[in-house]
Amino acid sequence: SDKRWTNLGYLKSKAGPRTVPIEVGVNYLHPGWGQKLITFEEFIDSYLLEPPKDENNIGYLAQTRLFDQIPDLRKDIRIPEYCYLTDRRSEESEIQDEEDEPIVNAWLGPAGTVTPCHHDRYHNLLAQVVGRKYVRLYCPEDSD
Repeated sequence: SDKRWTNLGYLKSKAGPRTVPIEVGVNYLHPGWGQKLITFEEFIDSYLLEPPKDENNIGYLAQTRLFDQIPDLRKDIRIPEYCYLTDRRSEESEIQDEEDEPIVNAWLGPAGTVTPCHHDRYHNLLAQVVGRKYVRLYCPEDSD
């Protein structure tokens, strides 16, 4: 993505009028949490450029197949070759997927966005483009 993704104007020019699903609230375990559909431009203007002060109104574009919806943004990223070397499913996954391409999801949110502790059913590769993220990993033996 070079430096283009640090420019929200660039993202708006590529995806502005597209409708995207967002999560609104502290996180999906919180009682005030909800989802809604808005345009990508509205998401940037309302939740990234001027994030709401109320944590119950934080907007998060989470686990979205944004690159399938907006091929121009997909052109900005390269999938490392090693992502094609193995089955992308975790051993315990029951999901059957016939796609040859890795699943590429996007998460976009303001500072302070939190995802509760969870277990993914797919192997993952995280690329943090802007800002920083704290990630805590646990051994499978340490989970229920």
